[in-house]
Amino acid sequence: MIRLALIRHAPTDYNAQGRMQGTRDVPLSTQGRAVAAGWRVPSDLAEFAWMSSPLARCCETARLMGLTRAAGEPRLVEMDWGQW
Repeated sequence: MIRLALIRHAPTDYNAQGRMQGTRDVPLSTQGRAVAAGWRVPSDLAEFAWMSSPLARCCETARLMGLTRAAGEPRLVEMDWGQW
């Protein structure tokens, strides 16, 4: 059985404004950085091979959680919502 854990990035200013960010490389907000700094991976998942979207908000969330070896994976980028 494959074990899979998914963690969404911490908040951005776009999230607070209710805006879609999609593939736009929006950074974490100040609040988002504080939130992510308090998140930790459960100890029984610590040895997982972690991957992250290459978007800055995702990489920074992983780093703030202590996942310094999370590999960037382009297939994890959010959908592109175009001119919506």
